[in-house]
Amino acid sequence: MDRIESAYQRIWKTRGARFIAHSNYLTQNKCSNFTVAILSVYIIVLSCYFISPTLKSKFNPDDLNLVILAASLLTLVFSQIEGSKDYKLKADKLHRNAMELSEIYDEMQSVYHSADALNIKESKTDQILKKYNQLVQKCDENHNSYDYEMFELRNRKELKIKKNWFEVLIFNIFYYVRIRIYFFLWIITPILIFVFVTIK
Repeated sequence: MDRIESAYQRIWKTRGARFIAHSNYLTQNKCSNFTVAILSVYIIVLSCYFISPTLKSKFNPDDLNLVILAASLLTLVFSQIEGSKDYKLKADKLHRNAMELSEIYDEMQSVYHSADALNIKESKTDQILKKYNQLVQKCDENHNSYDYEMFELRNRKELKIKKNWFEVLIFNIFYYVRIRIYFFLWIITPILIFVFVTIK
């Protein structure tokens, strides 16, 4: 029975973690698009300093040129890096794989809760595990360890994981920040460059 329980848990957790990873990649895709938009706005706003005589007189034109060049390079570099990551494609692959795992998860549930003899249940479990391994290997994307941890945390009652409210809160904060901090740094960097160059 331990083998059946283990197989059931493995399929359930992998399926759940991949649904969470799919959601996270979609979030990263939105953050990426938003960051590109913000970096582009920076360039437009900085360029306005050259149009307005009042604003232009407050800053050294050479400093403004340097800041605009830096912002333009950052936008270009960020766009190239993000364009190669294909968050949407990764999300689609993981969602498709999770849906396929849902089918064998339903099969595994039937076996797990059936009244068949143990040897029959184990035989069916072995067949399902072969399908499971094939599906996992077929998908060239994988969920991250923190996606897996988030799934376990969300299902801590079923998994009998003891976590107090503070531990849950801290994990959720770190989980939220971990996905978004990278994009925040890209957004804040041009502002820091502007402050450093113009108020030195």
